[in-house]
Amino acid sequence: MVATIHWLSGEMTPLQQARVRMLENREWLDDNIADVQRDYANKWVAVLDRQICASADRYPQVLEAVGDRLEEAVFLRVPEGEIARPI
Repeated sequence: MVATIHWLSGEMTPLQQARVRMLENREWLDDNIADVQRDYANKWVAVLDRQICASADRYPQVLEAVGDRLEEAVFLRVPEGEIARPI
């Protein structure tokens, strides 16, 4: 995965690091969408650290569970049935 490097220090900023983790979480979700749909149909889910960290019927409950890691989380309302292509 390629990430933009902070032009002064040569390192990624905290926000850039969070975005890299968010993309890793999205990739995990794409790779595991069939299992997520089976286990969490009609629920809101949040993915952190390449796993489901919260699920609930309402988005605010899932959002609250993520806390201060909002920039790296992936949120999804899981539909019933099969998703034809990765999210």
